Amino acid sequence: MSHLVARNSVARHGLARYGLLLSGWVAVAATLLPAELTPLRVVLVVPFLLVCPGAAALRLTHPAHRGHGPDRLEFAVLSVAFSVVIDTLVAEAFFFTHSITTLRAVGVLAVLTSLMALYPLGRRERRSGP
Repeated sequence: MSHLVARNSVARHGLARYGLLLSGWVAVAATLLPAELTPLRVVLVVPFLLVCPGAAALRLTHPAHRGHGPDRLEFAVLSVAFSVVIDTLVAEAFFFTHSITTLRAVGVLAVLTSLMALYPLGRRERRSGP
């Protein structure tokens, strides 16, 4: 029975990992839609900006992924907070270089989110002894 639970957990984390990976590229594609489809662009890009960069960052650092810890609500709130911080840092970098565009900002966020989502978790520490 515990083998089945572990298998479901691995499948769920894999699905979340690839969902984070794809969400950024869907947002990039949405920014390329024509102006007449602005409501669709908003529906596709805003959830990515509000949740995904932070969720990918928390995936790397959050204690829940190390076997102890907090609940889903805490993870969701921290995901939004981290996303806002990451989004702001990327936007400021482009703003101060006078090169800000929606496509560039969302593209950089998609790359960062993808890299964080693809980073392998659960690497075993090397033992220094025999």
